[in-house]
Amino acid sequence: MNAPNGNGFILGIIIVAGVFLFMVHSCEDQAQQTEVSQQEQTDEQKQQAEEAAKDKADKEAQSLEDAKTDKANSARWNITVEQARTARESLDDAYASCVVELKNSAKYDYKSDWMPNYSWFSDGPGIIIHGRDVHLQNSFGAYAGGYICKYNIAKKEVLNVIVDTEE
Repeated sequence: MNAPNGNGFILGIIIVAGVFLFMVHSCEDQAQQTEVSQQEQTDEQKQQAEEAAKDKADKEAQSLEDAKTDKANSARWNITVEQARTARESLDDAYASCVVELKNSAKYDYKSDWMPNYSWFSDGPGIIIHGRDVHLQNSFGAYAGGYICKYNIAKKEVLNVIVDTEE
């Protein structure tokens, strides 16, 4: 039998040591990646929590502002705060319904401004909108530029539309 070759033995030890170091390095990389991944998740959770808190604060601020507006409008229009709140919440539907009704009532043609231009108030059960953003054409081809629309909040319907023919 031959005695073990010293060079082969050393080569074997070097290979085993290299595999061991590779495995240790691999485990360290995996641990670092896990740590980085956990840190990213924690950062993302913190960011989501901060955004949620900011959204909540914004909603509370908007709610307080809406309450102040409703109180001021109720005093100005001599209606209850609840009626003022309901009117504010129904305004978008009222405006859209009034514009549709106005356009449907055109005998000849109409044109709309690209940006809404109206003022409004509430008498309690309804909303009155005075607008200058939809223009109806008369029999001479000129466009009248104003309208007044009465909207019933409870029935969610337009009661009447009056077109200002003076413009």
